[in-house]
Amino acid sequence: MPLEFKFPDVGEGIDGGELLQWHVAVGQAVREDDPLADVQTDKATVVIPCPTTGRVLELRVGEVIAVFEPAQTAPSPETAPPRPLASPAVRKRAAELGVDLAQVQGSGPGGRIEPTDLEPTETSDRVVPLRGVRRTIARTMTEAWRTIPHIIDYREADATELLSRREQLRQQAEDENLRRALTLTPLLVQIAAQALRRHPYVNAAVDMDREEITLRGEYNIGVATAAPDGLIVPVLRNADAKSIQQIALEVAELTAAARERRLRPEQLAGGTFTVNNYGSLGVWLGTPIIKPGEAANLGFGRVQERPIASDGQVIVRPIVALAVSGDHRVLDGHTLGAFVTDVVAAIEDPPRADER
Repeated sequence: MPLEFKFPDVGEGIDGGELLQWHVAVGQAVREDDPLADVQTDKATVVIPCPTTGRVLELRVGEVIAVFEPAQTAPSPETAPPRPLASPAVRKRAAELGVDLAQVQGSGPGGRIEPTDLEPTETSDRVVPLRGVRRTIARTMTEAWRTIPHIIDYREADATELLSRREQLRQQAEDENLRRALTLTPLLVQIAAQALRRHPYVNAAVDMDREEITLRGEYNIGVATAAPDGLIVPVLRNADAKSIQQIALEVAELTAAARERRLRPEQLAGGTFTVNNYGSLGVWLGTPIIKPGEAANLGFGRVQERPIASDGQVIVRPIVALAVSGDHRVLDGHTLGAFVTDVVAAIEDPPRADER
């Protein structure tokens, strides 16, 4: 008897999404838990597995997404149409480009589809559908820039002591994973979390319909991460209450999960403030965009040696540039500036040991 498979609940009550790519074809023999389809929800990309062993009878878009003939009545898989030959990396790239692999002529051995087969010819334009995470980012950024009046405080800070503190922590760390995790990002997350406790309006949210400003009691720091699908912001919860070692390990795990597309929906929710390390991309200075529902975004660039004046002498110091964007509906120049001043002071004289 045919088995109708409905879209499952993938977490936090999410029972719907946008189809990105089928991993099977009608007539194909499958096993239980084989990848069925990639689906984009409002929170993340998830892989829906096959619910049974058998043969695919139908693929749909709706409440019922597939119909299967269970294994006991399924004909031999030799009757199924062949699945395009391609590596997982090629299938992933095809999904990003919106390319149907069944329509691609493979140039590799046995008709295998190679990465170059997905690229357009030099003489043709290519239209790429705005789908999945990229569409979510586009809509969020449009809403942010259209509805949030940004004010931006640009600063430079002497990172000499911050780099020294990072090196000290790495030397004290007995675990190699912790040593690798102790980058500048967790140090800036810790500094930001502590500064937010002294500047509650920077950790706020405004509701214009209700004409209310909510001063958040939690300090949940989103860490902007460049992932294959675009910018993802996983959230480190209660950052103000954690040691630098805890922060470093959790940030490392969250950013790795973002890049590997295995974040759970709850790891993307509840942020109150965002830290953006675009310095890891080689950028000196940028303009952070505030995430809707938050009041500020702290971005920092690559540390560079720069000449500065000190006691009438020109000396060279490692300098980090900061750009902190604030929601002008909640923050004025002096309130945002006071927060940034605290951040700069902590960069130039960072917390020691387990200070929080």
